[in-house]
Amino acid sequence: MLAVSVDKFPTQFQPNQAFNKQAQIDAIIELAKKTKNWDALENAIDIKIADQTDLVGWWDMSVRAPHVTGSVTSIDVVDAENLTGFGKMQISRMRKRLKNESQYRAQLFGAAYKKAFPDSPLINRNTGDVEWHTPPEYIEMAREVMGSIDTDPASNAIANEAVKAAVYYTINDNGLDKKWLGNVWMNPPYGAREIRQFSEKLVSEIECGNATQAIALTNSATDVGWFNTLARGASLICLTTGRISFHKPDGERTSPTMGQAFFYFGQDDKKFCEVFSGVGLIFEARN
Repeated sequence: MLAVSVDKFPTQFQPNQAFNKQAQIDAIIELAKKTKNWDALENAIDIKIADQTDLVGWWDMSVRAPHVTGSVTSIDVVDAENLTGFGKMQISRMRKRLKNESQYRAQLFGAAYKKAFPDSPLINRNTGDVEWHTPPEYIEMAREVMGSIDTDPASNAIANEAVKAAVYYTINDNGLDKKWLGNVWMNPPYGAREIRQFSEKLVSEIECGNATQAIALTNSATDVGWFNTLARGASLICLTTGRISFHKPDGERTSPTMGQAFFYFGQDDKKFCEVFSGVGLIFEARN
């Protein structure tokens, strides 16, 4: 029934690999700009922002926080600098840039990309800048698997006309502060910080029993931390064949640079496979 089984996805953020990975991504960004390979540029910028978000998050927890007994411990700044290859001031600059992700993303894209795609929503892609909605057919597939959609933690009134969630939270409600009950549908905001927060929250709501089932839809960014968070918590993962074109209420559609992934959390693996088998390859997540 399952097309593919895998033992594990790539490991979580590794601080000792941070410097080399950032250097590699920077090289890809520069090459993509020179060759005008816009797909590669868009993908590399997503990875760069996601990795820097993971790095700053690790630094804030491991270096700045007081010692915590257990799995999280603080380390000396000098040791952290030696481990990551980044100095304290560099981390501070990253933190400042990530606070205004829209502006930072625009700077990374640069003048050539903006000239080629002056109206691209990717330049300013973060929570609240642009509302991109899931095509209704995929929402109906999720409803068929779970039986209902009780909670949508990242939505708005227009999107909920298709989702028909009993409870939905908007950017003004801050769903991260709420309980996600019953069957959850999640198409999270795609800012690097926000998608990590929503991914961690979904796994937490499943583990504590608030959410009984869930289906999450994201880009298939298999090499970043939030993807691994979802993959390690899910029962099944469907990697789409082709790309899903999201849309705005006025009919404008995206042109995504990568495929997407559906994560299933629940007990009815058979039903998920039946419904989503035509969407792409289905993997069994093993922890």
